[in-house]
Amino acid sequence: MSDDQFYSPSHWRPVRQGELLFEFHRASDHSFWRCESRDRGAYGTEAQFLMNGDLIIGQLFRDVPNGDTVIPARQSATEWAQAERQAILDRR
Repeated sequence: MSDDQFYSPSHWRPVRQGELLFEFHRASDHSFWRCESRDRGAYGTEAQFLMNGDLIIGQLFRDVPNGDTVIPARQSATEWAQAERQAILDRR
């Protein structure tokens, strides 16, 4: 792909809202947080935290082999998001 193709408006898909995992309000600074899950196809599942509508942190997860089973990327993303939520609430 050439640089011209990469930077052309048709290369990028419009940003769509992800699947809502949860929302919360942090009282210490009156910020509003939203956590979304986004399916990235073959790349895995991404969990994103948005504060007052701005992307603050995102983490990409892939399916993980675990013996005879597979831990789905979505499960890993959700568990990480719950732990990150608690860390955000504990920050001042």
